[in-house]
Amino acid sequence: MSKKTPWQKTFDPHYLGSWSLEDNEVFNTVVISCELKEVTSNGKEFKERIVATLRDAPRNGILLPMIIGNKDNAKAMQKLSGSQYIEDWKNIPVTIYVKKNIKAFGELVDALRIKDTPPPTDDAKRVADLKAKVGAAFTAYIGDDKEDIQKELGKIKSSTDVALWESHLKKLTAKPAAK
Repeated sequence: MSKKTPWQKTFDPHYLGSWSLEDNEVFNTVVISCELKEVTSNGKEFKERIVATLRDAPRNGILLPMIIGNKDNAKAMQKLSGSQYIEDWKNIPVTIYVKKNIKAFGELVDALRIKDTPPPTDDAKRVADLKAKVGAAFTAYIGDDKEDIQKELGKIKSSTDVALWESHLKKLTAKPAAK
């Protein structure tokens, strides 16, 4: 299937919008800085909005600033930065995603949102990957000690220790001893 183009992209947008991300795409980047700028609203009136300069562009996109034009995104930035002051919102790692069916301007629209939790670190991604592999290996495991291993995994389920998860994966993928 060929890639389709949202009509919003054809109007030379000056800011990142929901059309900038692919379906279900989550975009991790860094907000370099924020400042108040006058921007047009639907090409008609000027309004002062918080505009974020981003470090990266979304996949297959161009680098555009993002308007933090709602309280949800501003509250997320405050939580992530630890400050209510936009001048302090510098070098903040963020995750941007599209929230569907937001009521705005008298209609339901898709809108960019900033998650109020930091993007996963490389270790967190590695642990998530290892947990998935451990889960699959546990399902396939046929050893007599499966119940003991299940209890052990229950005790460590919230651990973020990469080495611990690697050792459990190794145990589960080693062939059980013959009877």
